[in-house]
Amino acid sequence: MKGLLIKDFKLLTRNKSTLLIVLAIILFFPMLEMDPGFIVSYTMIILLFLTVSTISYDDFDNGMAFLFTLPIDRKTYVREKYVLGLVVAVASWILAVFINVAYMSLLANESAETIGRVLLSVLMIFPAMLLMWEVILPLQLKFGAEKARVVLFIVAGVSAAIGVITTKIAAANEEQANKVVNAVAGKLVQLTPMQVGIALFAVAVAGLLISYASSVRIVEKKEY
Repeated sequence: MKGLLIKDFKLLTRNKSTLLIVLAIILFFPMLEMDPGFIVSYTMIILLFLTVSTISYDDFDNGMAFLFTLPIDRKTYVREKYVLGLVVAVASWILAVFINVAYMSLLANESAETIGRVLLSVLMIFPAMLLMWEVILPLQLKFGAEKARVVLFIVAGVSAAIGVITTKIAAANEEQANKVVNAVAGKLVQLTPMQVGIALFAVAVAGLLISYASSVRIVEKKEY
């Protein structure tokens, strides 16, 4: 797996223009007083998409068939992609948060309370970005770059349609819907930010296990 990681990190460094844009966002956007949450999430999603794009490089010109002639199996290949994504996610999150906190404490002279609130909010961004990546990676392995985008648009369209239908049903049963919403809202208000964060991380970990198992099954059944 070490060789696969070296290969993918070398592929990532080929996207110099994208990496320079990400670095500029991390370094200069805090000076423009941009929302730290936006900076962290934007940085993470761009770099995570780059890790997913390494699959397209591998698949180019029958590259997968060649890779599997080497002393690696398909499960190892999938595991490496998840290790790569997690390493990039953690590193990008730490870098973006460190620079934002350094700016807030040294240049903007923000109070410790304000910095604490910011840290809590950006901490919740981490599992949210992971969940998005956990959905995209198996789709990329299953359908390839072009078809995966189409599938994502279809999923988004179906989700939007379900939302519209749910809204109309709720409007038709307004009194009962209000009771449900108030009951759920009452429960959510009782949760502390720490509890919400733990719940998000639990969902992200569960999603990671499901995503990994799905990806292994996809790659093992796929013909290259």
